[in-house]
Amino acid sequence: MNKFLLSKNNIFRKIKTPELLNQSLNQKYNKNKEKIQSFIIYKGLEYFKLELPYLPITEYSIQKSIVILSNYIFVILKSKIALTHPFVVFANIDSNIINVTMTFGKENKLGQYKLDEFENILNIKWITSITPSEYYAIYLLIADSIQTRKLDLIIHDKFSLLKCSNIKQCIITTSKIKREYSNKSVVNTLIKEKELYYKKKAITILEKFFQFLDEKNFEEAYLFLKSEKIRKGNGKGRIIQHNKYFGKERLDTFFKSNKKLIGHLHIFIDLYQFIHLLISRLS
Repeated sequence: MNKFLLSKNNIFRKIKTPELLNQSLNQKYNKNKEKIQSFIIYKGLEYFKLELPYLPITEYSIQKSIVILSNYIFVILKSKIALTHPFVVFANIDSNIINVTMTFGKENKLGQYKLDEFENILNIKWITSITPSEYYAIYLLIADSIQTRKLDLIIHDKFSLLKCSNIKQCIITTSKIKREYSNKSVVNTLIKEKELYYKKKAITILEKFFQFLDEKNFEEAYLFLKSEKIRKGNGKGRIIQHNKYFGKERLDTFFKSNKKLIGHLHIFIDLYQFIHLLISRLS
């Protein structure tokens, strides 16, 4: 089996549907969309309970389709222990086949496959070997992951980049206030002011990062994320640091030196590259 087929078979699975007795979903449920949706969700939940019992599905959401896939139903399934790694169950209502799209991750476990696997099947030479519904299913799972990750950057106690404790200058400034003032009320007031100031500044700098990604300026986004060592003179000669600053700030200088924090931003570059590619394939 070649590399493409191996990756495709890992990512796309088919759910057995003996209940349909070779009827299409439309035939079985008399074109009742709600009943069809319920059956697809039920079969998706059943599949994961059998195949990945250690990964309980805790939420699902029916997704809007696109015009060229108007006879398809797409559902996102997620587990609370891996919210940034959703799965997609989808089906053509004029068929009796229900498909599962597995998700991505750092390692091939928990129903996750490395992004390399997705890269394999999205290679330009296999462009006609992936159906529009499969392209859209991958698009949905990556778009959902991006949205969840963005929320984590704002509200997650562990990963929020708007917290003062994750902003270098905010940590320095608030520590200085605590040393210089003894009145607790004054200290609290000044700290709140500074936390709000740096929170707004963090939002501005993150918006710039995502603007680069929205506009497909991936190299700009990468250089804005962290310093890059390059060789001057056609790959030869002395190594120099190439930095990209916005308002005298860069993400790895503005936020606390933490590989995990920067790593949570770096994954967006990869995911946005996939998103733009998938949009172009569906256009």
